[in-house]
Amino acid sequence: MEVRRIFVPDESCLLASFDYKKLQPLVLCHYSQDDFGLETLRHGKDIYDELTTQIPYLERMATTRPYDARLRSKAAFLGRMFGRGESSIAEETGMDRDQTRLVLMYIDKVMPNLRKIQRSEAAAVRSCGFTTDMFGRHYHLPKDKAYAALNSKVQGTEAGIMKRALVAISKLEGYGVEFWLANTIHDEIVVFVRANALDRCFDVHRAMCNVVTLRAPLSVDFEVSASSWGELEKLDSIMVRRNETQEVTDANA
Repeated sequence: MEVRRIFVPDESCLLASFDYKKLQPLVLCHYSQDDFGLETLRHGKDIYDELTTQIPYLERMATTRPYDARLRSKAAFLGRMFGRGESSIAEETGMDRDQTRLVLMYIDKVMPNLRKIQRSEAAAVRSCGFTTDMFGRHYHLPKDKAYAALNSKVQGTEAGIMKRALVAISKLEGYGVEFWLANTIHDEIVVFVRANALDRCFDVHRAMCNVVTLRAPLSVDFEVSASSWGELEKLDSIMVRRNETQEVTDANA
């Protein structure tokens, strides 16, 4: 967070952050086509929290240690995508082998296609040496790394979505004059926007949400700041304060 405070807008500008929500599980569920994952994301719910409710061991843990339960759910879910084994997941989460096996069993029960697609992508790499994302880009892997095929496919797709979002933003009216790119990190795009052109934030948000069609919709959180990237808040909060300031100014005029 301290590093983010380095990014400071000019006096005539604000800094706006646009962050894709849960892009990795969204892309993964797009490929696996599991109803549980897609419906969870379509309703705006946290897939790791929802998985926790499906796994008795983690559901019991969540009553007193919800953060730890969610971490274990997330590690096991992503472990399937990464092609990791039980021992690796157990070591990361602190669960024993029996607990890990049980958690993975329940994940496979509610999302049966996840394991299937992980295996099919690995088989494709062993057969032809690469996997392909939804944009047609190939990701080459050695056969002994075939277990990472689904991970490469998903992360490559995430990168493709981000690139297309940047292109879409650069084509919007006012780009380079009323707003412009400041930085990108992971699934987040940061722009500087002139204080008198805040409506451009809605244009950026709309462009990012519509850059590609997945089986569950893309969702983007956006916040702004007049001070720094490390002090973001919702746009309506800033607008309320500005209106209050203007009313006081008008009253004193």
